[in-house]
Formats: sequence, C-alpha cells, structure tokens
Amino acid sequence: MVNQINRKVSQPDLNRNMLCGRSLMLGLALSVASLSVGCGGGVEIGQVTGVVTKGGEPADSILVNFMPDPETGTEGAMSSAITDDQGRYELTYQGETKEKGAAVGGHRVIFNDLVPENFRGRGRPPAPRVSVEMMDPSATPFRREVKPGAQQLDFDLDG
Repeated sequence: MVNQINRKVSQPDLNRNMLCGRSLMLGLALSVASLSVGCGGGVEIGQVTGVVTKGGEPADSILVNFMPDPETGTEGAMSSAITDDQGRYELTYQGETKEKGAAVGGHRVIFNDLVPENFRGRGRPPAPRVSVEMMDPSATPFRREVKPGAQQLDFDLDG
C-alpha cells in the first residue's frame, strides 16, 4: 500500500490526467452552453391552444407534440400537451422555462394515443386512434407554423 501511495507519477500519466481534466471542463462548459440555448430565454414563444378530433368527436388522452422543424430553421425545445375529455389542449414549452406555448416558427406535429398505453383492463387494449405516420416526426402529415401571440390550431386525426 505504501508503494502505491508513494509511487511517482510518470510524465505520460500526468499528461493523461491533465488532458482528462481539460476534457471534463470543456464537456461541462459545452453542456452549460447547450442548456442555455435550449431554454425559453432567447426563443420567442407563441401561445398555442386547440382541439383534436377523430371522426368529428373530441379525442381525449392524446399526447400532442410540436417539434421545431429543422427544415424551416426553427430552433428551441419541443412543446407538448395532453388533450382533455373535450379534445382541448394547451401547449407547454419543454425548455427550462416551462412557459405556455411553443417556439415561433415551423413545427412537425406528432400525436400519441395514451388510451391503449394506459389500458389496465382484461383482454386486448383498444387499437390506437392515430396512425404510425402521425407518431413519427419524419413521416407526420401535420406541419404547422406558430406565430407570435395567442392562436388556436385544431387538428382532425382523420386527415
């Protein structure tokens, strides 16, 4: 044990330790910088509410996600909401600020049906009310522009 404690640190070991320390500090600095870019500060937010329907009826328990579309140059975190029993939703920005709304700009909108996911009854869960394409950001047919201020964006899951 004494030999291990009193062991001299060779120059290669010292250089490797310094490099690891510098890499760690650089990694921490980049992490802090990326967090500050992703939060509400610096990103203009528009307030978004709406109604989601399926077959002309309100669609409850639908997770609505607005994902900034890189093809439109929109930056920021995604925004999300869950529809109530009347199909209504109000987006919350998922950046650090958690304010109501979504980043101003173009978004890909995806939907997930929470009813089959939360099914705890006997037998098979109900079939999802949304198609696979509606759950996939690269395939969703729903694209929306969020503008500054308050707006209502409604969706019909039948098309």
